[in-house]
Amino acid sequence: MSNTIVIVGGGVSGITSAYLLSKSKGNTVTVVAKHMPGDYDIEYASPFAGANVLPMNSDADSRWERRTWPELEWLCKNVPEAGIHFKTAALS
Repeated sequence: MSNTIVIVGGGVSGITSAYLLSKSKGNTVTVVAKHMPGDYDIEYASPFAGANVLPMNSDADSRWERRTWPELEWLCKNVPEAGIHFKTAALS
């Protein structure tokens, strides 16, 4: 079965989603965006954007963490230019 997927937005989340979805067989992924990585424009934050990810699901084996965390961990360890760093969070 073939899936046709359209991602709206070429920022950090859109490009990451498109990349991960494209790795699954049978997916055809198209990104529709005014700006794409490599663009420098006042309307496009991604060359300067940052994000914090803190898993919120109390289930240690949730689908979200099981599928996304290994990708983030791999990027952190193997692609320093991605700018991903793990930090310990203090939960109170």
